[in-house]
Amino acid sequence: MPWSCFCNLPDSIKTIQDNTFAWCKRLTSIAIPNSVTSIGYLAFYGDSSLTSITLPLSLKTIGNSAFNYCESLTSIVLPDSLESIGTSIFENCKSLITVNIPSTLDSIPDYAFRQCTSLSSMVIPNNITYLGGWAFINSGITRITLPNSINTIKNYTFEIHPYCVKIFKQRWYVVAFNPYKNDILIYSLDRIKDVEITSKKFDLPEDFNGEEYFKDSFGIIVNSNQKAEEVLLKVYDEDVKYIETLPLHNSQKEVQKAIDYTIFSYKIKPTYDFIKEILSHGRYIEVLSPESLRNEIKGILKEEFERYIT
Repeated sequence: MPWSCFCNLPDSIKTIQDNTFAWCKRLTSIAIPNSVTSIGYLAFYGDSSLTSITLPLSLKTIGNSAFNYCESLTSIVLPDSLESIGTSIFENCKSLITVNIPSTLDSIPDYAFRQCTSLSSMVIPNNITYLGGWAFINSGITRITLPNSINTIKNYTFEIHPYCVKIFKQRWYVVAFNPYKNDILIYSLDRIKDVEITSKKFDLPEDFNGEEYFKDSFGIIVNSNQKAEEVLLKVYDEDVKYIETLPLHNSQKEVQKAIDYTIFSYKIKPTYDFIKEILSHGRYIEVLSPESLRNEIKGILKEEFERYIT
């Protein structure tokens, strides 16, 4: 039978050390006594059942990722005694709805509320001068109030392992492994403000091949969860010559040719950028199959048509 745990700590404790309660998945509630002045790194990491935590007025510092992956935590009150909080403090707290920023803090660190998908709004007080990189990335934030006191909003800085470069529609991209996300990501070079070559080395995976990686993609979007499909496009009038001389994809084949149209086939993933390319040709390209892609295009065109008639 599932059971929960409440923890009431003695007043003799001054510090909650690193990892103290990490992965206590049955811990639902904890009250921290007024004797505690610091909470360490990863102190409550992965406590997925934790719904309530009371922080004392004596608390001065909270370490990095202290509440990371506390997925059931809906609200928390940070005391006015707090002087600093660590990076990723509430990262992946997907149920977090409300959190206050006390007047004693002067910065919001990197990744502080990353992946807090239930957090929809926040008012940042006037004492905050520094907003860390990707502090609200992939959160549910739709409204945020920034004070005049902020003088630094950090650009996102990260390390990557570059695998190859790709040019698409006259823009250059670098394809690289991001160790933090443990995934291959694609970065537009014209959006990178600065690059520093470090002394660290990495091994290029023997099974990585740039051409193979993009084989089923139209452009630079590679969705590993999406499979390549047989796509039939009916191209009309003057766009036929355009598509013949500038194929949309290396799998392009001519299936049927008539006086006023040509049908082309593709083995491709119908990604967002491929859909945008189809739409950019307007009335000159019709999706014949698959039905799912045809319906998606139909829905987009219907929505656009309704904008013009209202």
